[in-house]
Amino acid sequence: MKTYTKETIQVQLEQLNEWTFNHNSIHKQFQFKNFSEALSFIV
Repeated sequence: MKTYTKETIQVQLEQLNEWTFNHNSIHKQFQFKNFSEALSFIV
């Protein structure tokens, strides 16, 4: 598996909306109006 430096990750994340790098992982928070909408996203 290829590994990336923090600098490389930051450059790549600039192309993605609302993604952040924190504690050696990338993260994005999703919010839904209700459980049904959240379940539809997962499926």
